[in-house]
Amino acid sequence: MDTDIKLRERNRGTTATRENQEVSSFDLTFSDLSYTVGKGETAKKILRQISGTFNSGKLTAIMGPSGAGKTSLMNILAGLKKSGIEGRVNVNGAERKFKTFRKQSAYITQQDHLLSNLSVEEYMMSAAHLKLGNDVSEKEKKLTIELIMNTLGLTNSQSTRVSCLSGGECKRLAIGLELIDNPAILFLDEPTSGLDSSSSLQCVAVLRDIAKTGRTVVATIHQPSTRLLDQFDQLYIVAGGSCMYQGPVNSLIPYLQSMNLQCPDHHNPADFAIDVASGEYGDVVFRLISGIENGRSIYQDNSSTSCVPSTSHDTEVDEVDETDFMINSHLRTNKRGKNELSYGAPFHTQVAVLLRRTWRTIWREQILTTMRLTLHVCIAILIGLLYWQIGDDAHAIYNNAGMLFFNHIFILYAAMMPTFLTCK
Repeated sequence: MDTDIKLRERNRGTTATRENQEVSSFDLTFSDLSYTVGKGETAKKILRQISGTFNSGKLTAIMGPSGAGKTSLMNILAGLKKSGIEGRVNVNGAERKFKTFRKQSAYITQQDHLLSNLSVEEYMMSAAHLKLGNDVSEKEKKLTIELIMNTLGLTNSQSTRVSCLSGGECKRLAIGLELIDNPAILFLDEPTSGLDSSSSLQCVAVLRDIAKTGRTVVATIHQPSTRLLDQFDQLYIVAGGSCMYQGPVNSLIPYLQSMNLQCPDHHNPADFAIDVASGEYGDVVFRLISGIENGRSIYQDNSSTSCVPSTSHDTEVDEVDETDFMINSHLRTNKRGKNELSYGAPFHTQVAVLLRRTWRTIWREQILTTMRLTLHVCIAILIGLLYWQIGDDAHAIYNNAGMLFFNHIFILYAAMMPTFLTCK
């Protein structure tokens, strides 16, 4: 309780310094999107002229059976895939520009590639130095980190190393690292993968709170429970590379009922939708795709209208507590007074931060560091005994050259061996 009061007081003191930052929200729309893998006879079509709208302030779930094209759609929208694509992706009605979009958005993969020997606070501070740059003071960076950790429930684990964190805490840490530079659009690939039901609910609840601040949050989800499904605002179901349903979560069952598909009582709607998409209730997927116009319309359970065009949607955002100001999307104003998206830290700062982080990681890797040190000392003693007192003899010039060659080869392969083992 005292911590929250202090955070509020410190937040009031720094709110004035943020008034010159613009807050921006982005609606992501795509139309007639097709994706083909391969060429010629081996070509396979993954997405088939699919359309859709992901609104700011909403937590949207992309759902569908395995192989339906969920991850492919996510990768295309995030800008990770560029070849074999047809169609259009718009941001706030304008065509997406990759250079600026990649800095306006963040993509969190299914697997967390985190360094295990760093603590939560050290990881967050390194990311703050890299993303916020030198223009932001040390005090403001620490305040931002404290607020993010408080929002994600990581305050009690700030001194804990990543190797000692639970799966849910690692997932929340990965989300927190991306929130530091305030991306307007957040993509997550299977954020609940490998988590139990309680950790999954906590993770999705955090994503919903983030979406309420005005961000566009899109996540792929695989067979969520009923409680987990209720945490999402919008649902986008993919079946065979086409959109089978798009609309609010609570309108899914009425939409299926309008297509003469009755979900059994006390049955998970997500499981029922997946069964329908998999063809277990007959060949009805085409009717569902036609009813939603392959994503061009958003279904609303309304007595007056059954389908609302995707261009007319609610963009209201819930009010947010003032301690969540760091989650609001914005463009940083540079010294010239123009809103531009660029790297937060200069090159020399990036090198210094990464070297400091790498040195801390190597130093804490006790077993590997000890083995490397012992190996170099033993090889040095062996080579020293083998070429003892040869350097003063001019007739042994070939031995001197052999020693130098052996030293260079040893240093080279000792440094490259971890890379060889990784590639293997």
